[in-house]
Amino acid sequence: MLEERRRAEVGDIDAQRFLGSISKDKAEAANWLRRASEQGDRLSMSSLGHLLLFGDGIEVNLAEGYFWLLLSTSTYTLKSTKQERARMGEERRQLRRIAKSLTEEERKRIEDRCHDWLDAHKLTKCFKPKI
Repeated sequence: MLEERRRAEVGDIDAQRFLGSISKDKAEAANWLRRASEQGDRLSMSSLGHLLLFGDGIEVNLAEGYFWLLLSTSTYTLKSTKQERARMGEERRQLRRIAKSLTEEERKRIEDRCHDWLDAHKLTKCFKPKI
């Protein structure tokens, strides 16, 4: 585990995702997942989004959870596996449910942030859930 921590601290996405997934301290888990997510790791984005949406040991942050789940959903490609497409479908259903809990202004701000993030990372367009 010491080796994974060393690798995670120098920016290894797999090590960051691993530490985020096994940490019993959810604040630490969120930190590792955020670091991997900020580097574009879709699995970490999804995990971080769910952690923020449901709390499970940390404060629920609906807007931030929505943002990371929105990014995760927006980074799937035509080359995604069948399993990935199934996960994307479930994430999109979750986003539609969550979107109903946010104001139009909040959704717009988060979607704009998603567009900006994707543009900065030269990725695809942001998914916009139908409400």
